[in-house]
Amino acid sequence: MSSSIKVVDSHSHISQVESQDIETLDDYNQQFKYGMGYQDNLNLMDQLGIDMQVLHCSGYLGKYHKRVLKEYPDRFAAIGKIDERLLPGEEGLEALKAQVDEFGFHGIYYDPWHPENAKAQGADPAEWGSPHPFFHFDDKRFDPQWKLIEELKVPVAITVYNDNLEIICPMLLNVIDKFPNIVIVLMHGLAPPLTAPIPPGNFTSSQIFDSKGNVQLPPGAIEIAKRNVYHEIMPGMDGLRSQPSRYGENDQAIKVFYDTFGPDKLMWGSEFTSIQLPILKQYKYQFDYMKERCDYMTTSDLEMIMGGTACKAYNL
Repeated sequence: MSSSIKVVDSHSHISQVESQDIETLDDYNQQFKYGMGYQDNLNLMDQLGIDMQVLHCSGYLGKYHKRVLKEYPDRFAAIGKIDERLLPGEEGLEALKAQVDEFGFHGIYYDPWHPENAKAQGADPAEWGSPHPFFHFDDKRFDPQWKLIEELKVPVAITVYNDNLEIICPMLLNVIDKFPNIVIVLMHGLAPPLTAPIPPGNFTSSQIFDSKGNVQLPPGAIEIAKRNVYHEIMPGMDGLRSQPSRYGENDQAIKVFYDTFGPDKLMWGSEFTSIQLPILKQYKYQFDYMKERCDYMTTSDLEMIMGGTACKAYNL
């Protein structure tokens, strides 16, 4: 693309691999390798002509991301995650504020674990308080965190799973009604992949499809598209992993999202390099996917989806 609009990968990862960021044992988690180092990402970006990546930063990786953003402010931005068990308490609110004021992040990454996932990680779901934020983040108990995020004037990227797909849009509408200036990004969008094997003859690759492959948007999706809400799409991510596309056999969900949200609300993301094949071939496959397959998208549409929308949402 030769446009003046930046090309932005709105969902990427780097991991903690540089020795200068490891001061104590708590700074290094040998089991947690979420992506490659930022130099690996830069190499891939340069080969494809990608101007920036929005890095999704988990908890203890904050120091590393802060340094990378300082060294490469024109190539990387980041959204930061804190321990949601601290919210909506004062410690959690201060940690949220620090993500923007101290670390220079461009948004908040909000992903309270499903209670069963918490148990699988050896945590007690009761630590997230009651009502549980996975199912009830629109409860008045959480109003202080949404109020602060609105005041910070940064978007909050909220993770969509199959387990919250049917309830997430109504919950977000409740939050937006109370805090109308809040900016929201649907992380992973409204087509999270199924985790169970798909039976033969069933074209359901995501919960938004019926058994014949017809797209059925979850409750509230039409209304939320009219609000200050942006929608991630990750086309091609499943392609080189021999998995069925989360967007359907003919990418029909991408067309529905395009028609529902419009190109100025859709943003392309890759999950690089937290994927099975973090190589140039895979990245190029994802990068070229919509240009080669979505002939209804104009050049200006692609410019927005491949960067313009992320620039607007994250103030890049």
